[in-house]
Amino acid sequence: MGIAQGVRSVGARLSNRRWPCAATVALVTIGMAYTLWWAPIVRHQQYFIVPGDIWGTFRAAHVIAWGDIGGIYAAGTALVSFPAFLLVLAPVTMITSAFGMTEDFPYYPPHPTAWYVLGPFEILVSCVALFACDALAQRLGAVGWRRPVLAFAGAAALWNVSVMWGHPEDALAVGLALYALVLAIDGRWTGAGWLFGAAVATQPLVILMLPVLIAMAGKRNAAGLLMRSILPAVLLLVAPLYAEFHITAKAILDQPNYPGVDHATPWTALAPHVSGHGKGVAVAAGPGRILALVLACGLGWVARRWRDRPELLVWAACVALTLRCLTEKLGVSPGGEVYVHGLPNDFRGPSGLADWTEGCIAVGNAEMDEIWRAVADGTPIEIRP
Repeated sequence: MGIAQGVRSVGARLSNRRWPCAATVALVTIGMAYTLWWAPIVRHQQYFIVPGDIWGTFRAAHVIAWGDIGGIYAAGTALVSFPAFLLVLAPVTMITSAFGMTEDFPYYPPHPTAWYVLGPFEILVSCVALFACDALAQRLGAVGWRRPVLAFAGAAALWNVSVMWGHPEDALAVGLALYALVLAIDGRWTGAGWLFGAAVATQPLVILMLPVLIAMAGKRNAAGLLMRSILPAVLLLVAPLYAEFHITAKAILDQPNYPGVDHATPWTALAPHVSGHGKGVAVAAGPGRILALVLACGLGWVARRWRDRPELLVWAACVALTLRCLTEKLGVSPGGEVYVHGLPNDFRGPSGLADWTEGCIAVGNAEMDEIWRAVADGTPIEIRP
């Protein structure tokens, strides 16, 4: 009888979340089909289109699986975030290693077989954000067509995050933070604090939402919420700081960015130089993030007036999370000399961790021959995003 009740309970929960479930199935299916078959069928090139940024994270998760949590920032993986997501990813590295699957790090095979396991997993993890958005929408009283539209619009928004670039930790952190917001609206502050702590330990930039949560909590619950929000990240950083203090502190505090590649902001000039020169210069990302935190605190101060208006609190949380877009260097500049060219003779697929075209437009060699025959010298070419 107990098992039957459990099955019915699970069925009822899945039915209640049928739209994010459907959007998740669609994103995983279409995303994997794109990465595996778009290049062979459409581009007539034999390689997988895998997101480049996930492989450094995957390598760092290997370090966790090997039991060396203290060395995750010293392993040459360019990790600059908190390590909670590596714990989620470590079992996948064990599976792919056990079956001898190839990876897109540090070399770039055209068909990294680990993607058969890693790909569905990282897209699926990203979809936690879809379920969180649906739970929040339901809590605010959304009915009818609004929830399916939200689910599939969210899946479309996750395409770049998980399928194209490979940052499921960002979507997972936002999902956990939104679940914390749902619990906060319901006055369940213990659960809200721990969930938000897990979000911060996954991607620290969600901390921009913390002032809004503190404003909701009031004096009675603010201290406990703050403690639970920072404790998971602190505990995860103890071993790396003890083992490799200078390397870990540099990665966490500097979090280098590249103004020669990314679009600079007015605060770039305030950022201290970290390494490199010319186009490869790296600066600390701190100044823009400090400004975002100041603005988020101001937003939290204003949000104190909206404790009985959950819809306004949701708007405040969303604005807080987007403040980073106003203060940090985001996107990639097209540069000054953009060429259209064919592929190198030893091309084996996209490099994943390096922009080998340096902003140019690469087409297949057959397409390049066709362009050469059809387009006269000096013909203006308009490049649109």
